[in-house]
Amino acid sequence: MFGIESDLIRYLVALGVGTALTAAIITWVMARRHGRKAALLVPLAIFLGAVGMVWRITGQGGGAHLNLIAMASVLAAPGIFGALIALLIAARRR
Repeated sequence: MFGIESDLIRYLVALGVGTALTAAIITWVMARRHGRKAALLVPLAIFLGAVGMVWRITGQGGGAHLNLIAMASVLAAPGIFGALIALLIAARRR
């Protein structure tokens, strides 16, 4: 881990943190303006978007649904985590 790998890890961490912060801000604003029930659509949209991207990239057919959901969960985890933290903060402030 002395060359490109360490840079790649930094970029992936920065991407995950940026995704979590963006999802948190969007969810917090939705929770403040439209209520917590409407803000629950943000984590759902993040997960469904990740499923769609993984489905499209891998071209999954009929039998690999568990792998599809596992890869999409890993891809969507930072955004969902940020959105859920924002929902907790918005619920606490009201």
